[in-house]
Amino acid sequence: METEANRIYFVAGLLSGPIFGAAGAWIGRHHPQSVWLVVGALLASEIVVATLAEGVQLAPAPLYFEWGVDDWTPYIGEAVLGIGIILAAMWHRHRLASDVYGL
Repeated sequence: METEANRIYFVAGLLSGPIFGAAGAWIGRHHPQSVWLVVGALLASEIVVATLAEGVQLAPAPLYFEWGVDDWTPYIGEAVLGIGIILAAMWHRHRLASDVYGL
């Protein structure tokens, strides 16, 4: 029952896993100082995406019917965690800049 109820997550994971994995590897290689900012932004923005998708049919009926959120608590938690990660990354960058430039 759980696998059928969560089939959209399985399908989305097949697509988003390789895409975000490749994007994360590229960012880590080319802009390592931005990795934690991107991670925080992705976590914090998930609630926005879920809100915009509320009540929208995302795929044809055999695959997925309609997006709906019964409990917003996990999304709120992820948004708070994402904002915390962004703030910590910004504080760390500021601290490193202060150490380098003697500020």
